[in-house]
Amino acid sequence: MTGKKTCYSILILFTLFSCVEKKQNNEYTINGKVNGYQNDYIYLKIDNSVDSVLVKDSTFVFKGAVTEPRNASLYPENPNSKAPMGYSGFIIENNPISIHLTFDNFEYKGWILPKLTMDSIKGSTNQKILEDFDLRMKNTFDKEKNDGVREKILFENLTELIENNPKSFVSGEQLASKANFYGYLSSSQLETLYRKLDTSYQNKDDLKYITNIIERRKILDIGKIPPKIILPDEEGELVDSSTLKGKFLLLEFWASWCGPCRKTNPELRKLYNSYTRKDFEILGVSQDEKLSDWKTAIKKDSLKWIHVIDSLNTIGKEYKLTTIPFNVLLDKERRVIARDLKPSKLKDVLESKLNKNTL
Repeated sequence: MTGKKTCYSILILFTLFSCVEKKQNNEYTINGKVNGYQNDYIYLKIDNSVDSVLVKDSTFVFKGAVTEPRNASLYPENPNSKAPMGYSGFIIENNPISIHLTFDNFEYKGWILPKLTMDSIKGSTNQKILEDFDLRMKNTFDKEKNDGVREKILFENLTELIENNPKSFVSGEQLASKANFYGYLSSSQLETLYRKLDTSYQNKDDLKYITNIIERRKILDIGKIPPKIILPDEEGELVDSSTLKGKFLLLEFWASWCGPCRKTNPELRKLYNSYTRKDFEILGVSQDEKLSDWKTAIKKDSLKWIHVIDSLNTIGKEYKLTTIPFNVLLDKERRVIARDLKPSKLKDVLESKLNKNTL
């Protein structure tokens, strides 16, 4: 009789403990400490939602719940004010999270602005996954200079991340980010990595982004002949990219309103002036809608290569473009030999292909 009562008591305690555990995992508690902060408010932004609490004796506490792990940020001032400031991003999830920050100021264009710097964070499983992956990339991929080896390392690092954490949204986010930022992986490699994800736990926008990149790579994989481009030039005459034979051809996708594109133009201009008589040509494909803006940018940036405009984004859609600037380097047979090259890397490729001395 005594034994039965004991077992029953243990069962009740276990049930109560399980309920407590479940309740804890349905909400987050951020216990924070911020050095250098006087009694003032600190702000937590999750998506478009902003919460705030008063910092007392350098400590603060946020409580709430998220439906799934997601990116969040801590701000020294209300982020809705649109005022420039330094903030700290992290991954929030329904767990007890401990955060240590440092508050100070920094100078930006003559203004003294507030800044929060993350010193340490514990309790966020996904944050730890991200930090471990970033460290692995830093110690391997970032240190390697050979492109062939970098491709192998990137594929291996992403494979390990996804296989060990198929349900973590970090896996999908990093696959989307790295697949777009680096042009190393082929469509088959990306498909292999995509199949390892547990897609029910991934951000839907990330999944859509990855599938779009896979479709783009199928068109632009190394050795493929991409769709030809037929668009009007500055005089309204149609230019057919398939007729531009006998030279290495860079398809440069850009627009007058694209800041990074305009910043890259001087470097491209220098390369073009050096190689234009050495079997190299550029076809600038603009995504501008206004002809006047497009023509003004060409003249202002002194761009002497061939230009066409894709004002209806017909070619952009066919090439599955998601961002600009973006480019594709074709050989004399119009096969893809490289994608998304920065000017410095383009120079190296041209030197190798044309067997010329360094500029």
